[in-house]
Amino acid sequence: AQRLEQLGIDVLNISVGVYETRMTSIEPISFAQGWRTDIIRAVRDEVKLPVIANNLVREPAIAEKMLADKLVDFVGVGRALFADECWGNKAIDGTMNIRKCISCLHCFSSLTKNAPAGLPAECAVNPRFCRELRYPDYPATFGGKKVVVVGGGPAGLNAARTLKKRGADVVLFEKREEIGGQLVLGKVPPCKEKIGWVADFYQRELKALGADVRLGTEATAELIEKEKPDALVVATGGVPIVPGALKGVDGPNVYGVEDILSGGAALQGKQVVVVGAGMTGLETAETLAKQGNQVTVVDMLKRPAPKEYPTNVGDVMSRLKGVPLMLGQELKEIASNNVLLKDVESGEEKSVPADAVVLAIGYKPSHPLADALAGKITPLAVVGDANDVANIAGATRSAFDAAYDLFG
Repeated sequence: AQRLEQLGIDVLNISVGVYETRMTSIEPISFAQGWRTDIIRAVRDEVKLPVIANNLVREPAIAEKMLADKLVDFVGVGRALFADECWGNKAIDGTMNIRKCISCLHCFSSLTKNAPAGLPAECAVNPRFCRELRYPDYPATFGGKKVVVVGGGPAGLNAARTLKKRGADVVLFEKREEIGGQLVLGKVPPCKEKIGWVADFYQRELKALGADVRLGTEATAELIEKEKPDALVVATGGVPIVPGALKGVDGPNVYGVEDILSGGAALQGKQVVVVGAGMTGLETAETLAKQGNQVTVVDMLKRPAPKEYPTNVGDVMSRLKGVPLMLGQELKEIASNNVLLKDVESGEEKSVPADAVVLAIGYKPSHPLADALAGKITPLAVVGDANDVANIAGATRSAFDAAYDLFG
């Protein structure tokens, strides 16, 4: 930097890491806002040149502090502009609701998949990202239309917001006492607090838009029909997959992911086997280990979370040191104090001690309300995990697409 200054350059843009270092170059969800401060300062203190730098800024207050502390002359924002293209104007205003980037890396993951087909990146929380010409803002042409949305997870919340911005009257039913759906559980594992920002955004947004949000209300076909809606959006999510034919699966020592992350099953000091080495299983294992349990993860797969973006997998795995992964193993039986595994290649069977077993083998769509009301209310859209189990990005995008064009 000092040598570049001598050569007469005008400004320094201080970056960190390269693609090979993955996490330090493009940070996953576990990194805190402002974590690069000491690195930036190390350069800033040695030059007189103007400095620009990114510092995982998600909130204007972090940017303002960088300026006030004379850490930089210009703040780089980066991915936060993917999540909210109005971030700068909202920062100037100071009172507007910013949709914050959660550092989930879906933008990079999607680009890896889309680029070979000539398609752009996607954003998990902003479904209009790179599709602004296809969806030019929100023309309010749904005035006079009433829509019932069932489910307050990311799909239902985005559908409700989109419909309100397009002028419809919206009634949203959520059976729990808070909105968020799987987001409520998703923010529980270590370093996943940013997931909560998604529900926080919709909480403020739907209130400002005047949506009728009815918490603690489980929607029924009769209740929905009583509202006399012009359309229905079903976003009731999926249900956990439970292998019913597996011996011992209905035992008292068998739990689901929701039991663990909700705090319903307070396991501590136990030998726990987590079945499933996807991201949900790994994050649940991390949660259980932090609670003082001896955890083992088993899966038929040969490597953990093979369909997920490698940086996200590496991030969780870096904190799972000491948690053995038994891969290529089929679960054959659950007993009161152990599980029986079978090696998928050799066929060798082995017993692993287990006081508790947690099933993290995924979800499947569930939409009984849509089935009950099919043909009675049109249009009717099934979105999010109720239609096709995916992540936040999939839920948000499917809900937005359906809601935006619900009445054509």
